[in-house]
Amino acid sequence: MCSTARCCDLRRRPRLLFLVTSPASLLFVRGQVGALTEAGFDVDVATNLDPTGRVEVDGVDVLHLPFVREPSPLRDLRALWRTIRLIRRLQPDIVHAGTPKAGLLGMLASWTARVPVRVYAVHGLRYETTGGNARRLFVTLERVTCAAATHVAPDSPSLAAVVQRDRLAKAGKVGVIGSGSSNGVDTDRFRRRRSRVEARSELGLDERVHVVGFVGRLTRDKGVDDLVGWYRRRSGSLTPVQVLLVGTLENGDPIKPETLDAMHVDPGVVHIEWLDDPRVAYEAMDVLAFPSYREGLPNVPLEAQSMSIPVAGYRATGTVDAVADPSTLVPLGDVERLGASIEDLLSSSERRERRGVDGAVWVRARFDRSRVWADKAAFFSRALTDAGQGAP
Repeated sequence: MCSTARCCDLRRRPRLLFLVTSPASLLFVRGQVGALTEAGFDVDVATNLDPTGRVEVDGVDVLHLPFVREPSPLRDLRALWRTIRLIRRLQPDIVHAGTPKAGLLGMLASWTARVPVRVYAVHGLRYETTGGNARRLFVTLERVTCAAATHVAPDSPSLAAVVQRDRLAKAGKVGVIGSGSSNGVDTDRFRRRRSRVEARSELGLDERVHVVGFVGRLTRDKGVDDLVGWYRRRSGSLTPVQVLLVGTLENGDPIKPETLDAMHVDPGVVHIEWLDDPRVAYEAMDVLAFPSYREGLPNVPLEAQSMSIPVAGYRATGTVDAVADPSTLVPLGDVERLGASIEDLLSSSERRERRGVDGAVWVRARFDRSRVWADKAAFFSRALTDAGQGAP
């Protein structure tokens, strides 16, 4: 006779718990929670909430766990204990944890609680842009996290290759779900609705020049210094360009002072900290520049291409799987070739249009969110079956 409620209740829907470190990372599961509920799962979500507020995702109240992003041994031990208690109370069949801190504590807690399916979603590897003792620490933490997981699910094939190259996990644990991506792209939403003239007017941009845009965190590892540096070194005889930077500055990986100065004093560098609707930024662009040094599978190039905007950037982990035409990507840190790739796209409206159309078709075929959600549901069902649990 079975001794646990999980075994005995054969009619029970499988229970899935998503863990992310901060509320900002709820974008990784928004929409997916509802799709998985419809697919037959009972879904819970937990992150570090403001205790005064209430947050829900797809009608599910988000639970609080005291995760903190930076290392803090005492607070991390407290968060680990709270995570174990939550898992024992909910008795999930699957724990899916992404982002570094939630991944580490979530996998350790679910291993301790003997959760049958423990999925570590790798959204990127922080150590790729660090060195010395910090790199060794981050590699060790990744190996611990992967060891506690039953499945290691990188967001892209190139990220999976790094996980295996650096021996973070046993090969049998590692696999990309579908074509990759944490949550897919709403390709119906990310379609052009305004003309470039209308979008530029709304953002206060010059309608007579080319606009090279960037969307994301304004940090060194996103390549913002390289993009602004290219712009400032351009010859005055070339076609006039404005650089549009959309995103917030971060103290953890600050950009160079000269880049910050350009954002403040150069009229050709336009900074917008926040947009409620980022589509207007894409609609204003001729080219998206994405010179990031590391990614999992970035959403910004997928969104831009869904709106028929071509992309130039670095051939970084993750980015290589998020751009339809790899010929527009150049080696990491090669600012001269990055500029040449951008200039090549700016030099021909026909080339931009062709790359834009091809990119939109490619994104919709591989990364439309409904397809990504279906791939996730199928993966979770197979994992449950392989673990001897009832699939929905």
